[in-house]
Amino acid sequence: ARAETALMAGQDVLIEKPLTPTLKEAYKLKEINASSSQILMVGHTFRYNPAVDYVKKLLLDEEIGNIRFLRGHFMGLRPKEQDAGILATVAIHFIYLSNYFMGRLPKNVWAKTNYFLDSKLEDHCLIRLDYDPEFSLIESDYFTPGKWRTFDIIGTQGAIFLDALNQKVELYHKRHIYTEKGFEVYDGNTLYPNIEFQEPLYLELSHFLECVQRRTEPLTGIRDSLDVLQIIEAAYESSRSDRTVALG
Repeated sequence: ARAETALMAGQDVLIEKPLTPTLKEAYKLKEINASSSQILMVGHTFRYNPAVDYVKKLLLDEEIGNIRFLRGHFMGLRPKEQDAGILATVAIHFIYLSNYFMGRLPKNVWAKTNYFLDSKLEDHCLIRLDYDPEFSLIESDYFTPGKWRTFDIIGTQGAIFLDALNQKVELYHKRHIYTEKGFEVYDGNTLYPNIEFQEPLYLELSHFLECVQRRTEPLTGIRDSLDVLQIIEAAYESSRSDRTVALG
């Protein structure tokens, strides 16, 4: 509601993810934004992480061949949020990154949510995003000791490990190769690229100011946020119905 008011008052808006509580509200906000010339940017902070950009470049350069599957862990022992479940507050980051790394949306969504601390908001979730044939597995919780923001990307010619929190990337040229004896493991080299650590929130805010000054479309505009909200609503439906849900 505040974002709508600000846009209608002619203000540029940076809104924290999720864009809105529901997809229906997001479409309404999209209509308001489309009829104005204001900048609307959504705070998907991980899109402004230098290590994430480095991984995206490795994928575009086909350093690990074709992607087979992705696996993300966004977890850590912490108090649970009070205004939204873990799907919309934590797992949303890696749903966004899965789409970013794959370069497209999944066709199907499967999810399981758990309510260990109370019955109001989920505090653990498992999600499978089916990109056909590639898939992404995401797990989030408020219970695992430590602070995990990691992604494994397994390809046909190697693998990538991403530690988004510490902005570290490991590139593995290790894979299965087919020989006359069948599939065997090829133990190739491992690279540890040097990535300059930069504060993602600072980069995000700087990008917003640049978009405001130049009147340009932000990297994290409303379109990607609508896609993520659609996936989150499909995940809730999947968990409630205990079935895989196709995206419309």
